[in-house]
Amino acid sequence: MSSLNSHQTLLLLIATMSLAEGSDIVLDPEYCGISKKTRSTVKTCPVDEASWLKAANQMDCSKYDGKCSGNLKYHCLINPWQNETVQVCAPPTRIRSGYCAEYNTRGGKVQEFYINNCKACSRDYQSTEAYKYQECYSQVYKQTHRQTLQSTQPTNGHLTKYPQSPMGERKAKSPPMLRNTSIGSNVHSQVVNVCAACILQLITKIIGT
Repeated sequence: MSSLNSHQTLLLLIATMSLAEGSDIVLDPEYCGISKKTRSTVKTCPVDEASWLKAANQMDCSKYDGKCSGNLKYHCLINPWQNETVQVCAPPTRIRSGYCAEYNTRGGKVQEFYINNCKACSRDYQSTEAYKYQECYSQVYKQTHRQTLQSTQPTNGHLTKYPQSPMGERKAKSPPMLRNTSIGSNVHSQVVNVCAACILQLITKIIGT
């Protein structure tokens, strides 16, 4: 068996790191893993700058600075399924006019919602300005209100609460995950099994040369 040259060593290193990451193989440069740990579901998001700044001070995202490619800032956004609002510390990003901002947990980043449906979003804006576009949250609020009504049913003149599946576990088809020019977070789960097999074959070939 011959010794590995620098190119082969680099490939082997990448393969080893990818296998170690498992299902979170990082292909997107905007991916911020630490942001996932800060994510929490909230009933509503701030409606103006003052309430946004108050929530930001309480969450104190500055303690995570240096953990990702940019400083982490407070966000309160919709999720990709529009069935919950979440607050999270994540690097801010530019959102194009006509689009709402969302936080993609699997992708570990803030990005544009996949449908161009924000009439009030008449210009490009920073994701930390999402509070200016309350219509982006309206669909979530309507859906959560509908779920609350459906979870209560009258029985003999009384209201009986029935358990329902947690929000975020909706079985409907997931929306597209590709955004802008990034590779996209949905790629992670779709290719991980194939990648693992390919990487093992690559390691075998390298060692055998």
